[in-house]
Amino acid sequence: MSCYNAVMKYVVFILALCVVLPAQAAIDPDLAICDRYGFELVETTFDDGNVFRQCKRPDGVLCSVERVYEGFCGDQELSFLSCVEEGGTVFPEFESCCADAVPYMKRGQVGQPFCKKINKVQEVVGDIADSSIAMAILVAALAGAIPAYIIRRKRTL
Repeated sequence: MSCYNAVMKYVVFILALCVVLPAQAAIDPDLAICDRYGFELVETTFDDGNVFRQCKRPDGVLCSVERVYEGFCGDQELSFLSCVEEGGTVFPEFESCCADAVPYMKRGQVGQPFCKKINKVQEVVGDIADSSIAMAILVAALAGAIPAYIIRRKRTL
């Protein structure tokens, strides 16, 4: 019975580890672009349920989010946003990464991509490691190997 308990503790530990791993929430790009220019995101909900989103400049001028993406707000042409340094979150819709960094987010991860310098080997290995199938195979192998090792060790003692 003690061998069974050891295996169950291991399984519970693996399940707890999967639950505890941090998840990254995605940020609304409309909110981000307004914020990056120092504007406030304002939403107007109409009677029919449609929502119109605008950026509000500090001087009170409202402009549609679509126009801000195009680089304009009212009669003002907006300057291009500077590139995002390595390690910073990036919105590929309206930003780029500095130097040789690329927008990167692990496959299957929910959240905001960040700028990262990666070479081809890292990209291929990362894609394999981030694959849910590869992770399932790895977890299954570990889930089978560790209890088998514990049982074999208990038998030899």
